[in-house]
Amino acid sequence: MTRLLRMSALRQSLLLALAFVVMTAIAGYLAVSLISDALIDNIDDQLLGTAQALAAPSAAENAARRAHDDQDQAIGFLSADGEVYGRFSRAAFTELGERSVIGDDVGLEDDTWRLLVVEADGGRLAIATELEPISETIRIVTSTLGTVLAVTLIACLAIGLAIGLRAQARLHRMLATLDRFATGDLTARTNAENRKVRRPDDLDHAAQRIDETLDRLQALVEQMRDLSANLAHELKTPLARLRVSVEALATNNAALPQPGAIDGLLHETDRVIRIFDALLRIAQLDTGARRDRFVDTDLAALATELASLYRPVIEGSGRTLETSIEGPAIVRGDRDLLSQLIANLLENAIAHTPDGATIGLEVSSDTLTVWDNGPGIPAEQRERVLEPFYRTDTAGEGSGLGLAMVRAIADLHGARIALADGPSASPGRAGLSITVAFPAGDPAKAR
Repeated sequence: MTRLLRMSALRQSLLLALAFVVMTAIAGYLAVSLISDALIDNIDDQLLGTAQALAAPSAAENAARRAHDDQDQAIGFLSADGEVYGRFSRAAFTELGERSVIGDDVGLEDDTWRLLVVEADGGRLAIATELEPISETIRIVTSTLGTVLAVTLIACLAIGLAIGLRAQARLHRMLATLDRFATGDLTARTNAENRKVRRPDDLDHAAQRIDETLDRLQALVEQMRDLSANLAHELKTPLARLRVSVEALATNNAALPQPGAIDGLLHETDRVIRIFDALLRIAQLDTGARRDRFVDTDLAALATELASLYRPVIEGSGRTLETSIEGPAIVRGDRDLLSQLIANLLENAIAHTPDGATIGLEVSSDTLTVWDNGPGIPAEQRERVLEPFYRTDTAGEGSGLGLAMVRAIADLHGARIALADGPSASPGRAGLSITVAFPAGDPAKAR
């Protein structure tokens, strides 16, 4: 019973049933009152018609005769000299007009009567009709309404219970799914999309949202696992080298350590620091920090500035830089982070293309594209290269955090990233094109 009372659907059914009972009772009371008033009015009209027909000079004789002829209707006359004719007592004539009376009070049988007293020629005329038929009608109406109300109430409770049990079963499946997921089953889902209904209800939408949330949580958990494994893999080598170098220094009998050993220690230490610094920056960006520093920025001007800085580096490495920058291209964001995004994309292209390759930098409207005609990335790996520490087989050196930083910066700015083949791939080289599409900013406020 306690479990049933916790069901929200059943509670709602009980509340609706209670509201229905109250409203039906009020409506029934009003209906009975209206029916009773209508019947009384009809009786009053009949009594008045009879009184008008009998209010004549011979009213006393007519009243006395009718009193013996009609058992459902009583007629009496009080003459001017105080003599009473008919079935009434003298108390019946004390008040003119219509009223409901008890039969014993006016000399009739012990029932409820409707009495009309009017002035007539030579005295007062009283006419009464028994109200038992009206009372019986009211009892029938009331009984019928009560029966309908009881049946409807039982039906509402039964339907509410059925709906509640059905809804509770669906809620139980959702809760069971969450419990399974919490205990480690990352594949647990409500499978709301398998429920074939023409019009999904709020529980269907809730189950779908739960599945979508669990999908994201599973991806995050798996990403965290990969991140932990990759982090351990990335740090294992520099830390091992640090330990070897420290052991070598510890066992070195020379008075001063060799400069090469110190340089090696510093190099490996800097590499570990860079990895942690990149992870911290990515984590900071994932929390939405630095949005308060967003301003409307000309992406075209920023790309032109970065192209000027990197052109000597690219050409000095035996590669070619091609630019196609159409401005202004106003986006809202952090200028420093946007600069880092462009720089990371250019450095990624430099690191993963052979000598003689061409690197392109394009800006049009609110879209930034960096492409190359290098070996490219297989289509099945393009999404994964945006994850921290993920590297392709031909990635070579590097921490695998450059494109992860690009993705974090793009997500912070509400931008979309798309990876595709390069636009000018040469034979045997698929190339790579990375496009970042930003929301538009306000050209009047560009910096």
